[in-house]
Amino acid sequence: MGAKLSNLTLLMQVILSRQPWLRDPKVIELPWRQTKYEEVLKRASAGGLVFGLMASDGVVTPQPPIRRALKELQIRLESAGHEVEFISF
Repeated sequence: MGAKLSNLTLLMQVILSRQPWLRDPKVIELPWRQTKYEEVLKRASAGGLVFGLMASDGVVTPQPPIRRALKELQIRLESAGHEVEFISF
């Protein structure tokens, strides 16, 4: 998490510019794609993003404050015009 989207954007650009997939075979090769980033920004401003939330992985159930925070997140995303899909195992 970050204070600003621009901070997170810069962080991801720096990390991906180092090509971590060349050093760690578990990392998927996925270079920074500026055009994709701009497309997502446009969709977000139009309220067209889809978010996935996982309340439980089938092994660990979050404590009530975490479940409450996830519910609040869902409400805020939906009120901003985004779609929320709950993922369960």
